[in-house]
Amino acid sequence: MKLIDGWKQYFGEKDEREYAEMNRIYKTGFLMLIGGLCVYLYYSLTLAQVRSVVTDEMVIDGSTLFILALLLITCLVCTIMQVRKGIVDEHVRFSDAEVFPSGYFGLVSSLTGVAVVVLFMLCRGVAEAQVLGMNQVHWLVNLAMGVGTGIFTSFLAYLVFYCIFRAAKSRQKKMAGGQR
Repeated sequence: MKLIDGWKQYFGEKDEREYAEMNRIYKTGFLMLIGGLCVYLYYSLTLAQVRSVVTDEMVIDGSTLFILALLLITCLVCTIMQVRKGIVDEHVRFSDAEVFPSGYFGLVSSLTGVAVVVLFMLCRGVAEAQVLGMNQVHWLVNLAMGVGTGIFTSFLAYLVFYCIFRAAKSRQKKMAGGQR
């Protein structure tokens, strides 16, 4: 404990402005890392699926499964922590909203769906070009499958946001009931 106290004396008190700025920097890095891992995982799984069409065997290496599990656990832990606090992002707190902000989350869900369409079509197209050759890429089929996946993802994201809102409101009621 004396060692930690010594470090605190050496570095001085925390500057709240710098602390907030460092949190924004870490948030940006975390989002870039999570986004990059999602694209990598999706491309890796898509490539394995396209290769399985040619070779009749689906091979997914252990490192991909490890990264997938780590990504899912990380996102699940962050989501649980946010739900417990009633926070979605720095602009929206479910505990402050009386009704579900459907317009905002409709927009967020729609943008998520569009991102999935683009990601699906590009990853699938690149994987097909890599395995089968550029003349064997089925862009329209990939677009159609991407649109279907994007629509499903939009509805699923909206449903998840709504369930998180309900859970946050329920937790808020329990906390308010316990304080009386």
